[in-house]
Amino acid sequence: MKYERDRTWAEVSLDHLASNFQKLSEWTGPACDVLCVVKGNAYGHGAIEVSRELERVGCKILGVATLEEAMELREAGIRLPVLLLGPIPPSHTALAMENNLILPLIDEAYAREVSAAAVSAGRTLRAHLKIDTGMSRYGLPVSKDMDGCIAEALRIVQLPNMQVSGVFTHFAAAGDPYEDDFTRRQMGLFRIFSERMEAAGVKLIRHCANSPATIRFPQAHYDMIRTGTLLYGFNPFGRLELEPVMELKTRITQIKHLAPGDTVGYGRLFTCRRPTDIAIVPFGFVDGIHRSASNKAYMLVNGKPAKIVGKICMDLCFLDVTGIEDVAVGQIVTVFGWDHGVYQSAYALTDAYPGSAPELTAVLGTRVPRFYLRNQEVVACDQKE
Repeated sequence: MKYERDRTWAEVSLDHLASNFQKLSEWTGPACDVLCVVKGNAYGHGAIEVSRELERVGCKILGVATLEEAMELREAGIRLPVLLLGPIPPSHTALAMENNLILPLIDEAYAREVSAAAVSAGRTLRAHLKIDTGMSRYGLPVSKDMDGCIAEALRIVQLPNMQVSGVFTHFAAAGDPYEDDFTRRQMGLFRIFSERMEAAGVKLIRHCANSPATIRFPQAHYDMIRTGTLLYGFNPFGRLELEPVMELKTRITQIKHLAPGDTVGYGRLFTCRRPTDIAIVPFGFVDGIHRSASNKAYMLVNGKPAKIVGKICMDLCFLDVTGIEDVAVGQIVTVFGWDHGVYQSAYALTDAYPGSAPELTAVLGTRVPRFYLRNQEVVACDQKE
């Protein structure tokens, strides 16, 4: 089957992706690398094609969440170093080493297990220390016991068949100005840990800035930033002009002309109060939109906002297109992106949840094909014919 843009589809601009990467590289400066996070299928944009483009434009390292995500890249021929942001079962250590993957060392017990596996395989494992500065996720709990964690880290880096080259943490609330004191405390703990390790003779690549911290706390850039949402053009923080990488489109499949008193959809959650034109579009909750957007969010039809009415179904939803001119079956509807010179961001849709724009792109269903564009021309699609 040949996939066309005839139901619901995403358009991913490789030009915007490349531009965003270059702008982030310029923002951080030549002394700071940009680790591009492609976990979650590159936040729904398609990890393989996104990684290929990042490799082409000079990215030096990628980040994923799972071993499966890393292996997908390797099987597609992506050769860049890949940091796993979470641990893997120690039994898979040999596979990680064979594929040039960098593992996070979250505590001494885990480090000893993967070290033993590396010794058994007769190879050297690449790794970064993960420290917990207040997020309460993976890592040595430096916010609770700095001295103990320093001692533990020094034992870890001495384990056999281990090449520990970096240290990182993750911020809990770097995008929230009301939590800046907490973020600065996390930064302070990270700085102290790094300095004490260096004083003990262990110099490590330091990275702690996620996307919000990259924009709001330049002092946290250190040797490398880790950015996902910024890379894809999600930037509610300003200060850097980035382009949204994805647009999402669908088509009108039927138009209904309803009378006052007619109801729409499951549960009859919408009642027409006037003669109402309803357009049915094949984009439902299995495709990625949250059902709580029912009777709240809008899409664009001919550049005009059309409200989602009635309960969103698994495979479709209903738009009130009353008063919008020249509406026809087969017409393109913009879920987010550009439409007749009008732009609607993904945030405009997810604010109805409430949620965040990356949540929407990250959960786009597998039956929504991604078309990759360069100079407005399709150069790849993530689904086979």
